[in-house]
Amino acid sequence: MMDREKMTREMAASKSAERCMLSKKKLGSKDVVLVKYHDHVLYHRCNAATMKPQIRECVGWLIREAPDYVVLCWDRDAEPPTLKGGDPKASGLVLLRSVIQELKHLV
Repeated sequence: MMDREKMTREMAASKSAERCMLSKKKLGSKDVVLVKYHDHVLYHRCNAATMKPQIRECVGWLIREAPDYVVLCWDRDAEPPTLKGGDPKASGLVLLRSVIQELKHLV
């Protein structure tokens, strides 16, 4: 039974990575994307048997795509704050491709 569960998880991760790779061709660092992903859940003083990962979504700018993760920014400066550029106050997510359910180009 454990082998079947492991195989099912691996197939789901493979499909998720495939969806991301298909989207990769049309995405760039200034593109706005919608990402649906599985997120960890922290529980406290409740029945652990009822817990499971949550499906979350995020809209943001695609900053970087690596083979095993993507970097999204949902809040940033509109103009470079310094002569060197960059934004020390930017906020976003680094998501493993294995947890991504959907990555969709919006703009």
